[in-house]
Amino acid sequence: MRAVPSRARFIVAFPVLCLVLFVGMASCIAAEPLGRSVRCGNVDCGQMLIQVYSRFEDGDASPAFERKGISIRGRFRRGIDRAGSYRFLQAFTQYRQDDVRWIRDPGVVLPPAHIDPPPFGQRLSVLDRRNTFVRVDRTFDAMPWYDDAGEFPLYEDFPRAFLADAKKYGTITMHFETWLVCVIEEHPGGDSDRVADDHYEVAALVGWRWGYEIAYEDVGRIGVDELADYTFTVRPLTFVDAPTDEFRRALATPYGSDVQDGFDITFGDCERCFATSR
Repeated sequence: MRAVPSRARFIVAFPVLCLVLFVGMASCIAAEPLGRSVRCGNVDCGQMLIQVYSRFEDGDASPAFERKGISIRGRFRRGIDRAGSYRFLQAFTQYRQDDVRWIRDPGVVLPPAHIDPPPFGQRLSVLDRRNTFVRVDRTFDAMPWYDDAGEFPLYEDFPRAFLADAKKYGTITMHFETWLVCVIEEHPGGDSDRVADDHYEVAALVGWRWGYEIAYEDVGRIGVDELADYTFTVRPLTFVDAPTDEFRRALATPYGSDVQDGFDITFGDCERCFATSR
């Protein structure tokens, strides 16, 4: 989820320790870096390393302004064979949050599974300097890749949500599946204002599943909104060797209702990545 937090916090990451400066607070879920060797047949592609997977919270005493979520950070280290074009491809496999909308059709909620981030941008609520919620637009490019130009091989995400949204809209669910892919083919279409006529073929190399949920139940003082009424549950980070059916469905899901658009992405054999790059 690429949107910049409305109240930025700065996290300093070390292999076995998570520190947070200023107001935000975090605690490590993974006690040490998690890594996977990445190969395609006899080709040593490199290693995918997740260096930080930690809980995040603002530390606000009021559920109306308190946010919780995840900070995740990693890096792909290329192997001996440095050929190939690599990117990160990320999707929500389960998504439920009413507050964030697709910028092209903000009248409807985002699909329960979709590529993250949506093409062209999203609309969301942030707190301004007067602690008032305002709607802002975050614009993105029209590519399916999670990483922006110049970011790869670094991978970083920090999805978080206001606790009060779980009371207002119901349980917040953010389940992700992220893949390191090698790009076999990219075919831009003729309409720069749409993504449906673009085509991408990729090979899935290594993936990881992660995320969290925020649920509300009035268990403290009845009728009083308290932090104790909210349950924050972290999904364990696990590596996967093949794209799940959930992930494949997310890639094929269109955005919008009155206005519709969606990516055209297919999977191919990883050996074709290196055949086309040499």
